[in-house]
Amino acid sequence: MLKSADLTVIVLSAGLSTRFGELHKALAPPLGVGLLPKTAESLKTLNLTNNSLVVTGHRAPEVAALAESFGLKTVHNAGFTQGMASSILTGLEAAADGPVMILPVDAALVSPQSILAVIGLFRSLTPKDQDAALIIPTHKGRCGHPPLLGPNLRKKILELKPTNLRVFLSGLLDPSWVSRYQEGLAPLDPPTNGPIRFVERPDVGVLTDIDTPTDYEASLNLPVTLAPWPNPWDLFALLELVGPGQRVIRHSLGVAKGALRLSRSLKDKLGPQLVNPLLGFLGGLIHDVDRLEKKHEAQGEARLRAIGYPRLGRLVGQHKDLTWPPAANDWDLRDLYGAMALYLADKYLIETEFVSLSERFATKIDSFDNPKAKSKGQARLANALKVETWFRNKLGQEPGAVCHQRTLDPLEELADKLASEV
Repeated sequence: MLKSADLTVIVLSAGLSTRFGELHKALAPPLGVGLLPKTAESLKTLNLTNNSLVVTGHRAPEVAALAESFGLKTVHNAGFTQGMASSILTGLEAAADGPVMILPVDAALVSPQSILAVIGLFRSLTPKDQDAALIIPTHKGRCGHPPLLGPNLRKKILELKPTNLRVFLSGLLDPSWVSRYQEGLAPLDPPTNGPIRFVERPDVGVLTDIDTPTDYEASLNLPVTLAPWPNPWDLFALLELVGPGQRVIRHSLGVAKGALRLSRSLKDKLGPQLVNPLLGFLGGLIHDVDRLEKKHEAQGEARLRAIGYPRLGRLVGQHKDLTWPPAANDWDLRDLYGAMALYLADKYLIETEFVSLSERFATKIDSFDNPKAKSKGQARLANALKVETWFRNKLGQEPGAVCHQRTLDPLEELADKLASEV
């Protein structure tokens, strides 16, 4: 099974940029946002900087210097005047073994959210399908960037060295899809299994192709529409890319299940219009994504906001110290109840072991010699007990027992599957 971190992102930045006038679109930012810096920012948000390779050509020293200033590795395509296919082959030859994603600098305005969705779908495939994968993002049925190629497909391209990648990829498709694909369109009935997949995104950025200053200016004025919530595979891919460690990921999967269980029970009491158990699960899964950083809850919230998930970011930002009592009018109630379930589930779990709140806090409080630190620990325990009491009153049973009791929810099965792959 290939991991998300096995991916190499090939950034194509070798073209002559002739339609852009005297400026090089990857370099000078004529309208305030440089294309290569914008790409580098998205890659950093997803912790893909070290996984990326910028292919240079025209004005290579300048492009390489700019790329390297963002920590991106580069490779030079000496035959860049032969067209994009030569740059793709240069990148594929230089990439590490594993899947590759091809991201032209022209498509710099594709959102980090859409890049992550492509990786998340790849991560959900079986090992066999991963090897032969071709994953293409779409917007309103039109094919866009960045496509992801599995290792076997990469090998075939390097062996055959096609001069037109779209024509080559057409040969892999079901014959009924080929004419639409050659027109830049996805199948009318996209496949839901197998190695060839299409990811429909609300993000028009997947279609962005900046060739002229006019294109550039128009793209900056495009309305940004993103999905409000990710799916679990996207978040698991993000965990693998950021790499907080196996123990943290196992803990996160346990918290996700605990928050799901609390949310399901709360939904039974308050109704589905107020409680969406998926939100607690998603928050639990990603709450410790930046666990290795100081103030990891704030770092995690900032990362998720940068990807385009501010509501999920807020849940993560509250998981360590939930404001209590919360200002309900400052929350969507579904988000608030998701945040509460995440907070309490996290407090019940030490790594993968369920414990009581007193067990969670008492040993640490007793270990503090500093009165200020001891007082702060006692305040955190008191806050957790208040949230626990709220759940006890709403559920009519002990929330710790609910958090520990397995359900038949398919998300629990998914969490177990993900745990087996850590």
